[in-house]
This record gives sequence, C-alpha cells and structure tokens, in this order.
Amino acid sequence: MDVDRVKYLVRSYLRTRLTKIEQHAMHYTREPLYRGRMSQNELDYAKGFVALEERHMRRSFLDQLPPHLRSLDETAGNGLEMVTTPDMDAAVFCRVRTTVGEFQFDASEDPIVMKRSNIFITRYSIIRSLLEDGKVELI
Repeated sequence: MDVDRVKYLVRSYLRTRLTKIEQHAMHYTREPLYRGRMSQNELDYAKGFVALEERHMRRSFLDQLPPHLRSLDETAGNGLEMVTTPDMDAAVFCRVRTTVGEFQFDASEDPIVMKRSNIFITRYSIIRSLLEDGKVELI
C-alpha cells in the first residue's frame, strides 16, 4: 500500500510539473535562467510542445494573416508581450528550511519570525530571494 501512495505522489508531482511547463513553455525555452532549471527531458518536452503549438497555430490561422502579424514571440507596438510569463505575485505555500529570523512580508505589517519548519502562504515575489538562497522551499 505504501508503494501505491509513493507512485501516486510521484505521478501527481510530474503531472503538476508538466502542466506548469506547458502553461509557459515558450517563455521557459527562450530564457537561459529557466532552461538551466529544467532537466534535459523537461527541456526536450517543452521544446516539442512549443513546436506542436506553433505548428497548430500556423495551420489554423496564422498563415492566413499578413506576414507582419504572424510572429508568436514578439512584443507588440503597444508594449504588450505575446509570450505569457508566470505570475510572480501568485500565492504559494512555502516551508522554512533554515531559520530566517524576522522577515518583512508586507511593508504595512510588522516583521514575522520565520523559524525552521514553519509553513506560510504568501506571494511568490516576496519569498523569491529566500527560495533562491535555499532558506525556504515551495510545497
């Protein structure tokens, strides 16, 4: 029974990871920082997904548009980016790996003491530096 639970958790993790890769595949494949964070298999999957998505869009409607409107990865004249990027202000759960001490989550609130094993829900942008330093982990 424990083996089944582990299999379920691994499958769930992989499904979630693939869903996140698919949501922003073009962004992840064109940014070196994100490419370095993916395994070779994930990168190959993302590149294949982008190629399939692009081929589908070209066959469906892009080939009927004027040539100057066919690009999928440029910034429009009004400054709007055509490639979707992850929402850095999305709410995330994080667990403190090493005691951080007092941390200012919001300028309008008092600092909160972050001790090892504490769990918080906050915006990703707030804890990004702690995550990169290995002080917290996403759960």
